[in-house]
Amino acid sequence: MSGIINSVGSKSGIIGSDVYPAGHVIQTISQPKTSPQTISDADFQEIITLNITPKTNTSKILVIVNLCVGMPNTENAYPRFKLNQSIDGDIGVAAAAGDRARTTSGTTHLIGLISYMGNVGMNHLDDPTIASTPAQMTYKVMGAGHSDRTFYINRSGYYADITDLDASGGASTLTLMEIAQ
Repeated sequence: MSGIINSVGSKSGIIGSDVYPAGHVIQTISQPKTSPQTISDADFQEIITLNITPKTNTSKILVIVNLCVGMPNTENAYPRFKLNQSIDGDIGVAAAAGDRARTTSGTTHLIGLISYMGNVGMNHLDDPTIASTPAQMTYKVMGAGHSDRTFYINRSGYYADITDLDASGGASTLTLMEIAQ
C-alpha cells in the first residue's frame, strides 16, 4: 500500500515512509520498574526514566504511567507525583495557584491500615517542542512526600520476607507512544 486516500481524494499518509497517517501510533516503548524504592523527602525524586527519539517533529507523545505505591500504617505521607520532560520541563501538572505544589497526581490512605499498596495511574498527551531534526527526549516520573514522611514504590508499607499478603511487592511502568499528527 503506497498511501491512504480519503473520500475526497486527498492523501493523508504514505505507509513505509516518514509520513504517517494522523492518529496512528508510530512507535511504543515501555520501561518497567520492579525494584522497590523508598521516598522520604518533600523534594521530587526520579522514579522511572525513559528516552524516546521521535520519528517526526510534529508528533505528540502519549505518556501512560502505572505506579504501585505503598505506605506505612503509622502516618500518611500524602505522596504526590508529576511528569517531567527534558525539553519543556514539567508536563501535565495543575495550573499555578499561589504556593501550592503543581503535580499531575497524588494519593492518600486511611491511617491504621497495616499494609496499604495501591495503584496510581497518570495519562498525558504531550505536545512537545521538537526540533526540525528530532533528537532524543527524556521523560521522567517523579515523586515526593509530605515533609519527611515515607512512602514506597513497588512495595507495601509492611515488607517482611513472608508469604503474607500484607508484605506484597509490586511493579510500575512508564510507557511512551509516539502519535502521528
